[in-house]
Amino acid sequence: MKNKAKKTFLGLSIAFFTTVLIFIGACTSVTEKEAALKSKEATENLIDAKEDLDEAQKNYNQMYKEFKEASDNKIVENETTIAKLKAEAKNLNKEAKADFEKTVLALEKQNQSLKEKIKDAKDEGSDKWEAFKTEFNHDMENLQQALKDLVKNNKK
Repeated sequence: MKNKAKKTFLGLSIAFFTTVLIFIGACTSVTEKEAALKSKEATENLIDAKEDLDEAQKNYNQMYKEFKEASDNKIVENETTIAKLKAEAKNLNKEAKADFEKTVLALEKQNQSLKEKIKDAKDEGSDKWEAFKTEFNHDMENLQQALKDLVKNNKK
């Protein structure tokens, strides 16, 4: 009987270890498949992210270019207005002419400063660019309003 028990125990042990080895093999196979799938998904996500980044950079570059062109156009408009104001100053009396020319000169310097700022603007990241645009637009609007006010007051 002891022999039979040993054979039964040995048979059950072999069956158990075989089952364990099959189970481990199956788990390893599933784990490898999952790892391969995750790796493929990660690669696809990386490719998508790169494409999104490229598109965002392209859009940013286009917006940057358009802003600079629009700003350059406004500066040219300001220069034209300043030239007209200088020509109109000739018709003023001596006292009014001096004050008027002083004001026009100050506005001309502001316009030149904006011209240099936009020329020297660099791509330093979206946060700095947004801050630059906000400040630049504010300064440009103030200058254009001052020019309009001066034109309006000069026609009175």
